[in-house]
Amino acid sequence: MNVQPTSQTIAQSLHLQAFAPGPLGTVGNQRFQPEQGGTARASRRAVPTGLRSAWVRLKFRFNRASAEVREQHDNMIQWLDNSRRIGNMLGLLTARRKDARAQARVIRELEQLAALAQGDLANLPGATQALLFYVGELTRVDLLALRDGVLGHRTARAIVLDQVSRNLNAQAAGVLNQISSAVSQRLAQGIMQEPLHQLCAMMLDAPVVLAKDLAKLLITLGPEKEMLRIYLRSLPQADLPNLSLVFKLPTMASTREVIGRIDNELEKEQALKALAGIQQSVEHEIHTRLQPLMNTLNEALLQAGLAKDQFAASRQLLNLASLVEETQLTYGCLPGESALAVRRLIFKSLPIFQDDPKYRYRMVNAASLSKLDDATLQNLREAAWHLSRYGLVLDVANETSWRLFEM
Repeated sequence: MNVQPTSQTIAQSLHLQAFAPGPLGTVGNQRFQPEQGGTARASRRAVPTGLRSAWVRLKFRFNRASAEVREQHDNMIQWLDNSRRIGNMLGLLTARRKDARAQARVIRELEQLAALAQGDLANLPGATQALLFYVGELTRVDLLALRDGVLGHRTARAIVLDQVSRNLNAQAAGVLNQISSAVSQRLAQGIMQEPLHQLCAMMLDAPVVLAKDLAKLLITLGPEKEMLRIYLRSLPQADLPNLSLVFKLPTMASTREVIGRIDNELEKEQALKALAGIQQSVEHEIHTRLQPLMNTLNEALLQAGLAKDQFAASRQLLNLASLVEETQLTYGCLPGESALAVRRLIFKSLPIFQDDPKYRYRMVNAASLSKLDDATLQNLREAAWHLSRYGLVLDVANETSWRLFEM
């Protein structure tokens, strides 16, 4: 018995033909060449997209594909077309900044892409995936060429956007921002991932690490502050705690001790400065990820204050205490920026519980505390116990005051 192939198999076959990745170094119909600096890439001769699509539709008709498979095919054609547009755009963006002819092509392609995407590549099926795939295949030379062209050079970018149609200017800027972000993240990963991993391994083995090797690596990483921050921004949430814990005591103390063995005072100073800068960048990333939660608590405290709802305010302070505790358990610290934000939230909460204007901004006195219900007071006790390191003190013994240390 002969088993006829199903139309689904045909669709799968066409899918493989359309989306099989090309050779490394090829983006869309632009071939990236590993030459020094940003150079315009030459286009490859290819069958026109419209003719190729018409041929594939004809194959579908002869194979009597079902309506469902035809719809799948149409979706794949869209993916392929959008993928080609992204590839073309990347190829054009590597041209030299002073190449007027290349800039004219960038403007033309950018206008078309911006109009279709309306400023967001997520609106085009497959465009975001194609961008990430292509950028992931590029070498550092090509990534640098992209960064040093229209994407990263302020003047060149402004010249291009000034020549884009006024009604598409914002959309074009949005598309360039998305491409620039993908390129920067991939470049930062290539520059920072391995050295940072190596640094963490050396810090964990600090007692037996050669001081000159550790200092050399730190001094190399020192100037890469912007790349480090971009890399940390793209780091998965599951990886950030492990990185953060490396930059805490006693590992930091052991690392500083090793650096202290260096005879050259300038190298020692540069290494210690770089170490502090990396630690600060890691803590800044933690704070950045905590910021939305802080903002939510701030808004909730504001609403509770407007409603004069003391119990709701006490619950939010308890939530703040829980956030602080969870952060310390997860990352091994509460970053300095976050600690300051915590103190400000505590400070904002004081007037909600204070009846006496005389003590409004620094403490909640006994008279005000005596008017709180038991549930609210219990919440304040628990919150104050957890937040005492950040200035909130409740005299639990006689409940005579609840105050914030001077900032």
